[in-house]
Amino acid sequence: MAHTSPYSDAQPRTQHVSETMDLGERAWERAAAAGEAARESAREHPIATVAVIAGLAFAIGALWKIGRPRQQSRLDGLLSRLSELPNDLPRRWRP
Repeated sequence: MAHTSPYSDAQPRTQHVSETMDLGERAWERAAAAGEAARESAREHPIATVAVIAGLAFAIGALWKIGRPRQQSRLDGLLSRLSELPNDLPRRWRP
């Protein structure tokens, strides 16, 4: 039984390269058209564009903060150590 490879087909590789180039060119054309549409929309609706960009920036920042552990602030550290202080502190210093 002979082993067949997907690379040993009868079609020349140049056809595959040509198809890939055509797909790349079509994707580039669609991206350029989408960019032009976004540019026109930004010109027509500048405030809405700024609002959308601000919303996206907020969402990305929120997702970034969710993924990072929160570090304890100095105030939180001091408040957590208040209970360790001796009880003979003046009344105004007690929590």
